[in-house]
Amino acid sequence: MLVDPVTDLLAGPRGRRLCLALVHQGAGGAWPPNASCDADMWVALAAAVRDRPEPTAGLLWAALTDSVDSARYGQEPDPTDVALADPRAVELLQPVAADLVADPANAWWWAGADPADQVVVDWPLSDIPGTRQPPGRG
Repeated sequence: MLVDPVTDLLAGPRGRRLCLALVHQGAGGAWPPNASCDADMWVALAAAVRDRPEPTAGLLWAALTDSVDSARYGQEPDPTDVALADPRAVELLQPVAADLVADPANAWWWAGADPADQVVVDWPLSDIPGTRQPPGRG
């Protein structure tokens, strides 16, 4: 079953956060990224999405960095990630995700992995007593 890339991007917290951060970076920081889920926040998000500038490589890099830096694996999700899981936020972020998907520079995000382009990592220290073997070895 093929998944629409826009739906795929907005399905997880890092993709939603990427889209939000892109809007935030494009707004010059004018729209606060801390989501409170009140009516004013939804109005502000809708306006920021509507008035967002054309994404540039610099804005995309800053947004990607923000998305990755905000990950809290092994912890409760932060309030912004919780708010962005709301279907209203997902709907508002769809145009941002659509712009990212439509950009040919990002097409590789949805391309399959090329098995010939994979790398094997050797653990040369794994023969030293007291060191752990990587998963699947040993």
